Amino acid sequence: MSKSFRLFVLLPAIILSLVKPAMSADYLGTIKQAVSSIELGEYDRAAAEAEHAQALNEYDPLVHTTFAVIYLHTGRLDESTREFKEAIHLQPDDWRAMYGLALVARIKGDLAESQRWLSEAATEPGSEADVASLNLYLKYTTGQACTKLMFDKAVAPLGMETAAIQTYESERKVNAESMLTDIVDSPALLGFQENRAPLATFDPKLPLLMPKGKLTWKPSKRAKVPVVTGRISLNADTSRSDGVSFVSFYVDDQFAATTNYEPYRFDWDTIKYSNGVHQIRIDGKNAAGSVVSSKTIWARVDNPEAELKLQLSGPEVDKIVDDLWNCTRVNESRALAHYLLARSYLASGQKEKAFEHLEYTVAYQSDFKDAASLLHNLRSEINQNIGAEIAQGPRSSKEIAFTFDDGPNERTQYLLALLAKLHISATFFVVGFRAEEQPELIRAMVAGGHEVENHSYTHTRFNTLNTPQIEEELSKTSAIIRAITGKPSIYFRPPGGHAGPQTIRAAEKLGLTGIFWTALCSPYEGARSPELAGYVIRSASNGGIVLMHNGEPGEMSALPEIVSALRAKGFKFVTISELLADGHRR
Repeated sequence: MSKSFRLFVLLPAIILSLVKPAMSADYLGTIKQAVSSIELGEYDRAAAEAEHAQALNEYDPLVHTTFAVIYLHTGRLDESTREFKEAIHLQPDDWRAMYGLALVARIKGDLAESQRWLSEAATEPGSEADVASLNLYLKYTTGQACTKLMFDKAVAPLGMETAAIQTYESERKVNAESMLTDIVDSPALLGFQENRAPLATFDPKLPLLMPKGKLTWKPSKRAKVPVVTGRISLNADTSRSDGVSFVSFYVDDQFAATTNYEPYRFDWDTIKYSNGVHQIRIDGKNAAGSVVSSKTIWARVDNPEAELKLQLSGPEVDKIVDDLWNCTRVNESRALAHYLLARSYLASGQKEKAFEHLEYTVAYQSDFKDAASLLHNLRSEINQNIGAEIAQGPRSSKEIAFTFDDGPNERTQYLLALLAKLHISATFFVVGFRAEEQPELIRAMVAGGHEVENHSYTHTRFNTLNTPQIEEELSKTSAIIRAITGKPSIYFRPPGGHAGPQTIRAAEKLGLTGIFWTALCSPYEGARSPELAGYVIRSASNGGIVLMHNGEPGEMSALPEIVSALRAKGFKFVTISELLADGHRR
């Protein structure tokens, strides 16, 4: 039986086969955007995107899981529980949502409820490794005994780290080293960040650490819209619109059909659409095709029999499910894994290995336990000028160091070729995120005999940052340089040369030495190369440090003349480490 739904402008017949795929693509695209926003910690944007997706298809479990994760990350646990349960209602075998409910219950301190949901999740195919790993971890943090069978099943990264820590605590450190190494050898996220997901702390008092972030978003208030089910008869009245020759009908901005005859009454089979709110737009057009009348209304489709039918599947859906899962499952702590490796290596006298893992630890979290203090102590054995600001090398030697800031970039390979042709070694102060994106250029610097040092991660001026932010900028870049080159960075240059008290404190904590200059080429960038060459040649001094920029065209054209003139004066071109070789070489 059809129902009548009166409109003021013509609603043409709908070609449903054209509309439904567009709806699915729009829904999945919006969910994908919401998940990306979660990964970036932009929770207000994620919630707004999820709300839009929910309006397109409120009976798909993906949208409810998305909201559940947003609420979980931002501490709104009751809302998270509601959304995880709705996802299970729509998809009863959704063990990942059961896992999420176990997390929420544990955070609330309800151990029995947490265990109940874990036990239920364990009955679903594909859940064993992750559920067993979380179960092992939760038992560890509550001091409960764990059986060998539990360890054998807990093969997800969280379970592996839990087993490694118990092995470490039982004084079997060599075995623990092997297990922890397996964890940290997997690829790290850019910027040495932990996944944006619940993080294992291995601290019984606070076993789960949620990502930092706030949610101020509130659901939109929309005027009540008519609820429609089944087949709907749509009637239009064009008596107030002159010149209408035909009309076009759109659902969710997707073209559906057109018609040019009266009476304007059509059937809309809503069962072919997702449950939820849909926008209907009707354009009345004249004979030339111009819109002379237009109206938009909203209708909520509510067909109970459509719930299961409109749950989507396929590779794109699987990818979104995996991305959401990575934001839900409890992640192993890579910072802790590196820290325990460092402590183990320190205990066995392997200081170089300890140094490496301490660098990685503070890259993940600059204030992690006593990692920065241990790093400082080890660094002091290599570099006695920790925290110093050096602008010139020893004046007793006719050596000069060329340094290049801000790389790597698209001009780096040409600069490296020119330096090779001139037979000189230099020091590159690189930007961390650029080094991550182009590691092959960093390796080419090292292969060319050059030195790679620290120029911050994002190239933000340090006088705009506080001490912890500066520590993060420096520690991440040092870790990136080591990860790419296998060598530590012991020098840094603050962007723009801005180094206040906060910079000094951060450098001292991380054991880095600031490198400044005797000749700054920035004022001559863009000038004719003879002017730049003349400035550098005039400014040259024993122990001099020349600051240039990576591949700047004027400097590239001036370098041959500069090198030729300074060689004629007896200068030798060296790296910063070579310039400061009196006990401070690495």
